Parts: sequence; structure tokens; C-alpha cells
Amino acid sequence: MFAQQNTRENLKLLKAMRYYYGKAKSIKSFVLFISILIPIIFIVYKYLKNIEHINFHFDNLIVSIALVWTFIAFYLENKADMYASIGAKIQEKFDLSIFKIPANDGLVFNDVSHELIHYGNTKFDGDEEQLKDWYGGLKHSHHLLKVLIAQRTNVIWGNELKKKFKKFIGFLMLLIITIPIFLAFNLNLNFKDSVIFLIIPFSPLLYITIKVYLKLKSQIYNNQIINNKILADCEKINDFTRERCRMYQDYIYTENRLKSILIPDWFYNLYKRDMNKMLIETNNKLLEKYKT
Repeated sequence: MFAQQNTRENLKLLKAMRYYYGKAKSIKSFVLFISILIPIIFIVYKYLKNIEHINFHFDNLIVSIALVWTFIAFYLENKADMYASIGAKIQEKFDLSIFKIPANDGLVFNDVSHELIHYGNTKFDGDEEQLKDWYGGLKHSHHLLKVLIAQRTNVIWGNELKKKFKKFIGFLMLLIITIPIFLAFNLNLNFKDSVIFLIIPFSPLLYITIKVYLKLKSQIYNNQIINNKILADCEKINDFTRERCRMYQDYIYTENRLKSILIPDWFYNLYKRDMNKMLIETNNKLLEKYKT
């Protein structure tokens, strides 16, 4: 275990990190919720108008709402990415503090200000005890071996969760494609009405899910490659290991944090306990295997 990970300053970094990641997740969850809600409202409207013969005249307004929401969703996604970037930079500071590897100034570009860290720390309203022993299951052994195992934890933890989330997104994407087709036939919609009341309202949601699915698929594949490289380096700790650790940290920062898909907390919490337990056991076994 890394002795410094539970110091006051490092816990302050973790609290700020969790706050900014939480903000990003909240925005992305809101975008997803509204992107699901809008098509549902349009479907109900069309059902009441065509099937129940209720006299509504909001067709133009409905199309306008769908188009305006597309631009709003794009703006909010960028806002969420900004908060995620702050969280990623703070997490990088935490890792560098305990891994004792050099910073890559060309990678991080501008550091996070003390004010942003202080603000995030004070706004964090979660349980601080759950942030302690962030990298668990790392017994006494060579420092760089512990760094490699911790970096593998960053890669594999995210990968296993992403595999499960990819299946969920794939199922959601299938629904988004099949539901409009089913409704178009069921409501006897012509091509024009199908475009106006189904394709346009569903398009922001379809765009989000396709983007997330393809990104998850790519990241899962790349993470497995990095995992194999880390395990190979665990077998031969030498003078080049520190440089390799910095290389893996670059990958973790850019691909698993800055460009990563943020898993919603409700989904993350479904698997958190079991995955933590599994990784602690795996970390201990790897340390026993490579400690010599």
C-alpha cells in the first residue's frame, strides 16, 4: 500500500476530483434523460392526435424543440467534458504524489489552480472514509512494482465496468432503432410524419448512444493491450521501469480519463463492491507472483 495516499492533502485532491467528476456525470445524465424524454413526449402527442383524435396543433413547436435541444445538448456535453478535464488533472496530481514519477508537463498543459481544488474539496459531500486506501491490496513490495499494479488497476477497473456498460448502451441503441420503426407502422405514419415525429426527436439520443458505444469498444480493446504490456513489465523491474510507468500514466490520463466515457454513478454503484473485492485479491496475487 502507498503510505501517502491517506494524507490530508491527498484526500483533499480525491474529494475535489470526485466533485468535478460528479458534476460532469450529472450533466451527462441530464442530457441523456432529456434526450429520452423528448421522443416519449412526441410519441404521446402523436398518439393522442392520430389515435384518440384530440385536436392539437403543436407540430411546428415540437420540431423546433427537437432541433433546439440538439444544440443545447451539444453545449452541455462540452460543459461536462470541461468538468471531466478538471477531475482528470486533479487525479493526475494525486497519482504523481504517491507514485513518485515525474510529471509530463507537455501532456497536462495547464495545471489545476489551488482555488479550483479548494472549491471542489469544500463542495464534496460524500463519505471521506470511502476515499481512503484508494489503491487497496498493495502489500509491502518494490515501489515500482506497486506503481505498475496500481496503474493496471486503473486500466482493468475501468475496462470491466465499460464492458458491462457497453452491453447496456448496445441494448439501448437497439431500442432506439426498433421503437421508431415499430411505431411508424403501428401509428400508420407516412414518411414525412415519421421523419418529423420519430427520426428527428430520436436523433440526438441515437447520436449519443452510437458515439458512446463506439468509444467504449475502442477503449476496451486498447485497455487490454496496455494490461498485457504492464503485466510483462511486472516480470522485469529494471532501470527503465520508471520510464515505462510514465508512459502508462500518459495513456491512463489521456484515454482512461480525459477521453473516457463517464459511467453514471447508479451503474457504477451496482458493481463497485464486487469489483473492489476482486481487484484487491488480484493485486495481492500479482504482488506475490512478481515480488521476487
